[in-house]
Amino acid sequence: MSALPAPPRSAPSAPQRRSASGAFAIAFQPIVDLDRREVFAYEALGRRAGSDGAAALFAGLDAPARADLERRLARAALRAAAHLPGAQRLSINLGPSMLGDPIALHELHRQAQTLGLDGRRIVFEFPESSPIARSAWSQAQRLLRDWGYATAIDDFGAGYAGLELLADCAPDLIKIDIGLVRGIAADRARQVIVAGLVSIAAQLGIALIAEGVETQADAAQLKSMGIVLQQGYLYARAQVGRWPQPAPETWAATGARAIDRRADRSIR
Repeated sequence: MSALPAPPRSAPSAPQRRSASGAFAIAFQPIVDLDRREVFAYEALGRRAGSDGAAALFAGLDAPARADLERRLARAALRAAAHLPGAQRLSINLGPSMLGDPIALHELHRQAQTLGLDGRRIVFEFPESSPIARSAWSQAQRLLRDWGYATAIDDFGAGYAGLELLADCAPDLIKIDIGLVRGIAADRARQVIVAGLVSIAAQLGIALIAEGVETQADAAQLKSMGIVLQQGYLYARAQVGRWPQPAPETWAATGARAIDRRADRSIR
């Protein structure tokens, strides 16, 4: 993987966003690189006031209202990208209604151009847990990558498509679901499964991110297996309107250096 940008030196404010159908805010959680001991990217996460997760945002919404909210969140995250510190990336989730709608993707791209954003600093995440046709995934990924953005499969290992999706739509990044990450330090079965993903990703030139890292033991285990990009409460919780940095002592969780990753390709 190519040299990554330096981490921001402070945590400047980033604006909250609101929708006409109700208040929401954008929270940011860091994705860290344990080899370089710096922030690799931030993930933009929608939050309802008084809630610590995205589920509350979509609770009780019918399909049209859900699609509208997905678009509002993506547009708000893009606006926040204009305030990224340093040279960090921003990872933005795209819901199933957007992945299946090329017009919505074109509108998002035009917004990014209007904002003057560098596409190389934007990663669009596709949730593997969404029941969407692989043809729609392929079309969306092709459009976004042609426009210069990186793509990621989110929640990998917890969804509908699994390795079939990976065969048809190889992304730049795979985010390994928390269900495979949590407790991996003491779980041989999870270690074997994740080791298989490490091998597959290396041969396909895909970078891996471990989601939901909460303990030093799991962080060290994952790093020893070659997964140096990690995200989770061990490093920082998502914070509304701010770019959180891991506390200095959390870097002690890194463990041994990563294995050879010469097959990894650079994230554009």
